[in-house]
Amino acid sequence: MNGTGISNPTSVTLSTADSNPANNNNNGSPATFTASNPVPVVSASVALSSLAQNNHELVNVGLVAMASDGACPAPTTFSVQVFGDEDDQIPTDQNEVYSPDARDISIGILRLRAERVSSGDGRVYLIVVKATDAAGGAGFATTAVVAPKSTSAANVASANNQAAAAVAFANANNGNPPTGYFVIGDGRSSGRSSKCGPQNVAPPIPRAYGNRLRVAYARTGPGFEAIQK
Repeated sequence: MNGTGISNPTSVTLSTADSNPANNNNNGSPATFTASNPVPVVSASVALSSLAQNNHELVNVGLVAMASDGACPAPTTFSVQVFGDEDDQIPTDQNEVYSPDARDISIGILRLRAERVSSGDGRVYLIVVKATDAAGGAGFATTAVVAPKSTSAANVASANNQAAAAVAFANANNGNPPTGYFVIGDGRSSGRSSKCGPQNVAPPIPRAYGNRLRVAYARTGPGFEAIQK
């Protein structure tokens, strides 16, 4: 979706000749000129806007972005932020936490987790892409990815409506997310905890299961198991 920005005009005051003879020797008068630096125009989109399966996998959503800056050289680097209406460090099911839910937060390689809280109404990932030109003018664009509660038409529509509202808010507020959104991707790395609580653990014993590495923990307290990806 195309984004906007705030220009940064600069005012310059110069002395110019005054042709009014009544001024006699006082032949200078100030004139103010305003030079405006239009911000870059940024566009961003994803190839995959809906994560239909709640399979906990990190999926490349195909984030792309472009920028133009009028007659000035267009920015070629972008910063990417991901926000969500569910914190990636809260359990998505009973005693089940996957984190972080965004990795490789950059153009072309951004991965988001196909995950949502089972008791919620679906998840929205709000993506904000920014570009800054050589004069300091910053433009942005927004796009979104959803993980609906289910594949039913009603739940898909609900998630898409929430995403549209989040994008509209960010576009109207300089790329800032709505209240109740969290930074995604800053959570500590974790797998799935089958049980939570105090425990005494020995060093992990790695065991290979296909293309996954399961780390089994010897323990004397309540059980704990983690899957690393």
